Amino acid sequence: MEIRSKKLSLYQLFGYKESGLTAVPIDQLCQEVYPLCWEFIEDMLDTVYSDGPVCFKSYPFSQAGNWLIFTTFGNEIRPTSDDVYPIYFEDKLFIESEDFASFRSADLQDYYDDLAAKYADRDLSSLAVYHVLYHPSAEGIWVDAYSSWEEV
Repeated sequence: MEIRSKKLSLYQLFGYKESGLTAVPIDQLCQEVYPLCWEFIEDMLDTVYSDGPVCFKSYPFSQAGNWLIFTTFGNEIRPTSDDVYPIYFEDKLFIESEDFASFRSADLQDYYDDLAAKYADRDLSSLAVYHVLYHPSAEGIWVDAYSSWEEV
């Protein structure tokens, strides 16, 4: 797996926090998240037009068990507290990752292992990983992964 520097730039992030993935094995995580995000997109179609990728953010080395499932939307929105979901919204996201890699979802654990080895001398609980999922097929889902040091 080739790991290199790459930037991630997204606008109009819209999503929700998911906590029900704790028991899902890492090699199946992307297959579980992909339909959850599409279901969220379909539920929001009356409010927004989706033109974005299927994404999720996690802290794979933290015990928090908290995932953010999100996409981006084509029209500008300003969510209110009256929305049906407990919505996550961010106008823009810019990540300068030193640990970008593109791989099949079955190799997600290998990516996490590479991060753990690279940062063995640091507290990994604040290492966030942004996963962009695409091209689902019988062989799996492709993942573009970006890491970022953040507050949990």
